[in-house]
Amino acid sequence: MKKIIVILLSAFLLLNVVSCERKKTADTPADDIITGAWAASNDTALTEEVKAVFEKGLEDLVGVNYVPVACLGTQVVAGTNYCVLARATVVYPDAKPYYTFVFLYEDLSGAVSLMNIANVGPEVASEDLTGGWSGTYDISIPEELRAALEAEDAAYIPVAHLYTQLVAGTNHCVLVKKGTGYALITLYRDLDDKVAVTETEALDVWSLCEYGVG
Repeated sequence: MKKIIVILLSAFLLLNVVSCERKKTADTPADDIITGAWAASNDTALTEEVKAVFEKGLEDLVGVNYVPVACLGTQVVAGTNYCVLARATVVYPDAKPYYTFVFLYEDLSGAVSLMNIANVGPEVASEDLTGGWSGTYDISIPEELRAALEAEDAAYIPVAHLYTQLVAGTNHCVLVKKGTGYALITLYRDLDDKVAVTETEALDVWSLCEYGVG
């Protein structure tokens, strides 16, 4: 009788171990998702969902026109925070575009509030002057800039071509992703069309979010 009890007890313990191992395996992928931590977007292209959140969050804002161009990251909280790269233009004749990080919060009911807007990159000149920076209207990265970025660091993922500056040649300011973070890269294209990276500025994007603002 004792032998039977021992066998049954051993079988019960073995089943528990197998059950625990299966549960651990099933739950493992969720361990990679940390609630409350910002996550950089694997694909920064805008989705219809992000566009809708952006429109809701800025619908009452006047004086500046904001156009979303990329989603840089999200943060899971009691709802979701979004960081959206947007082209901004003050509403007055001949105003020059510039770029901003727009932080938005969507609660669990779908209501959206604006948290913060932070300018990114160099200050834009009010007129087209040699030596002044100008915001771009097209964020696509020219192939010659892509090649120079890859030669500098193969881990750079180009996101947006933000600014140009006319000098003896042209400086270009590009937003890139590297790993889980972002950086601004300045490239110089000389009069012979040779391109080289001249400056790199790491960006602590998530620190620019002001929680509860808006």
